[in-house]
Amino acid sequence: MNRSVDYERLAVVLRAQLHTLRTENTVLCQRQCERQQRGGISSSSGAESRREGPAQRRRGPVAPDLGRHAPQQMGVIDWRKPPCEHDEALRAQLGYVPPNLIDVAAFNPRTGAPAVARLYPLKADPHAHKAKERTTAEPFPTMFWLTCPELSARVSQLEAVRWVEKLQERVNSRDEYRETVAAQHAAYAEARWALLTPADEALALARRWEGALRKKGIAGLNKFDRVKCLHAHYAHYLGSGGKNLVGQWVDDLLQQQDEAVAGTGPKMNNEQGEK
Repeated sequence: MNRSVDYERLAVVLRAQLHTLRTENTVLCQRQCERQQRGGISSSSGAESRREGPAQRRRGPVAPDLGRHAPQQMGVIDWRKPPCEHDEALRAQLGYVPPNLIDVAAFNPRTGAPAVARLYPLKADPHAHKAKERTTAEPFPTMFWLTCPELSARVSQLEAVRWVEKLQERVNSRDEYRETVAAQHAAYAEARWALLTPADEALALARRWEGALRKKGIAGLNKFDRVKCLHAHYAHYLGSGGKNLVGQWVDDLLQQQDEAVAGTGPKMNNEQGEK
């Protein structure tokens, strides 16, 4: 009996609180309507306040001619993926086709399978499950991607025995090596930026992506005399027709491995390959 009385009292209190909340919400709505009628908050000023919020500061300034729906319009990439006859081969390698795939830039000489994919510097997945992910643009600094599982695994083996550090030491050993590597980092960044359509270049500038797409080198490096990821250097070497010194050294190491396995060259150990 006492519990029944408690429940009834609780129900009365909750109904009173709900009534108070509804009343306060009604008052707030009325005040907002009055301010809008007096011109205190116009649609343009509301859009301006939204653009000046923290989220917009992260996205960058909005071009004046794009209007109040600029954030949505600026999220659409102008570039469209061209047809590629190697889509299914890449799907077999990666499990999917990169939505920013331009073409296949190099093939595995032994198997004929795609080895390096050339990618557009911006990405939005038109087949993503969520609608937001289908239209949201994002920078993609990796212009050449080593997709061949065989080559990728072999390069990973080199990294596992510290060839990143050893090749960095080799770069540091000569001024000509440092200058060459720096020039190749700069050329990579310049070629990446040049891939953008005029509309996408404007998008990248507005979103403040110039640093990621125009000023970072191979593997996203800021320091152009550095060696970071052998996969990225080797992919650039294959995809650019040999314009990567570190990638050339990686190719030399892989050839030495092949010769050692075939018995046509000296047995390779972790210290071989120095020049």
